[in-house]
Amino acid sequence: MRFPSPTILALLSVGAIACADTKTSGSPADTVEPESEDAEEATDADGDGFSVEDGDCDDTDADVGPGQEEQPYNGVDDDCDASTPDDDLDGDGLVQAEDCDDSNADAGTATTTHEGDVDWGEDGVVLCPDDATVSVGGDLTVGMGVTSVAELACVCVVEGDLRINGTELSTLSGFERLSRVNGHLTIEGNHSLTSVSGLDSLTEVAGNVSFFSNTVLSGMAGLGSLQAIGLNLEFGGNASLVNLTGLESLQSVGDGLFLWQNPALQSLAGLTGLTEVVGYVFLQRNNVLTSLTGLDNVTRIGGSLELWDNPALVNLTGLGGLTEIVFEVQIRANNGLVNFAGVENLQIIGGSVDIHDNESLVSLVGLDGLTEVVGYIDIENNNAMERLAGLASLVSVGGFFYVEKNDSLVDMADLSSLAVLQGNLEITANDSLVTVGGLQNVSAIGNSVEIRFNDALLDLDGLDGVEHIESSLRVEDNGSLEDVNGLYGLTSIGRDFKFSNNPSLGTSAIQALAYDVIGSDGVGGTISITGNGHD
Repeated sequence: MRFPSPTILALLSVGAIACADTKTSGSPADTVEPESEDAEEATDADGDGFSVEDGDCDDTDADVGPGQEEQPYNGVDDDCDASTPDDDLDGDGLVQAEDCDDSNADAGTATTTHEGDVDWGEDGVVLCPDDATVSVGGDLTVGMGVTSVAELACVCVVEGDLRINGTELSTLSGFERLSRVNGHLTIEGNHSLTSVSGLDSLTEVAGNVSFFSNTVLSGMAGLGSLQAIGLNLEFGGNASLVNLTGLESLQSVGDGLFLWQNPALQSLAGLTGLTEVVGYVFLQRNNVLTSLTGLDNVTRIGGSLELWDNPALVNLTGLGGLTEIVFEVQIRANNGLVNFAGVENLQIIGGSVDIHDNESLVSLVGLDGLTEVVGYIDIENNNAMERLAGLASLVSVGGFFYVEKNDSLVDMADLSSLAVLQGNLEITANDSLVTVGGLQNVSAIGNSVEIRFNDALLDLDGLDGVEHIESSLRVEDNGSLEDVNGLYGLTSIGRDFKFSNNPSLGTSAIQALAYDVIGSDGVGGTISITGNGHD
């Protein structure tokens, strides 16, 4: 790859002179001494067959080294050859983002600017006089009835939005010189469009890139040069879209990634160049999507991860590089989801976690690396879940922790590392829950504790370490609850103490807890004991 550097060339020249000065013709210096037996053997750290001494300019990456094919525009010297260019392929001094045609040294920058908006096919505007290259100063709309954009071959920059909506185009051939859109790119309702080939020189879109309701479009081949999107990348209602192959050069999305109602979408293959999504990752109703393969190199999501109603999604394979989600996680109504395998490197979630209505979800295995949730956790109505396996490393929850209506949940033993809970603890209507064992390392609860409508719950063992509840304690309508010995570590409750309608729990045991163990001075509000069992 050609990266001219006068400084390096100067240093090499000095080095060559210095080497020449160390020898005198006919002197012993002309004799090459054999290497010492102790000389360090050259290493090939990335296993590509070349060491640094052999000319490998990045011995940490097996895809970089002598003999590799140079990949234009990726900013990497793939072949470790300074003579092969990575950018400015036509040698006219302009990088691709500034060049109307980087395969033609005569193209250069736009020679003409058309001021204002253009509605192609209706305005009667001639944009391409003679051999001019044109920048459209406003929006360019290609709309109803258009069958060819060959006459737009001069356009290299659109300063506003580019809209290709409702056309009869089968490809986008004609836009080969287009290198940049400074507004949004919207491709919508083009029912004959099978390919986006023609956009091969497009490197950057400053706004959103949106594909909506293009019924026969199956992939993204043709966008191989696109490197940066300033805002959102969106796909909605594309009936034949199978994957995103063709977007491998895409390195940054300035806001979110949104995919919804793409019924043929099988994977996210094509997004392997992405290392970060600044905003949301949102996937909904992609009926045959089985994994998130394609996002393998994303290490950080700056907004939320939201997966809603993707019925074929079995786990989260494809998110193996993810270590942080800055905002929240919502996993809802993915009825084929069995566990969270694939996110083992995720350590921190900066907001809340909602896991709701996933009817096949058996466990949370895959979240094993998670140590902190800054917001709340709500695990609700996952009727196949028997345990909270996968949360064994969780130490801190900054908001409330709700476990509700999980009909098969038997215990909470997998929360044994949890030590900090700053919000409410609510355990409600889990029909098979026998014990809350697993919470023994929590010493203080930052708000209320509510344990209600758990018909199989026998005792409160597992809360033995809790000494203080900041707000109220409510234990109600647990039909099988027999003893409260697990609360004998309590020394203070900030507000109310309430036990009601626990028919198997003797009233005297509750009174002993309230008045003898905690003491009336340790309860900041009222003490209410009603409708419980007789001794």
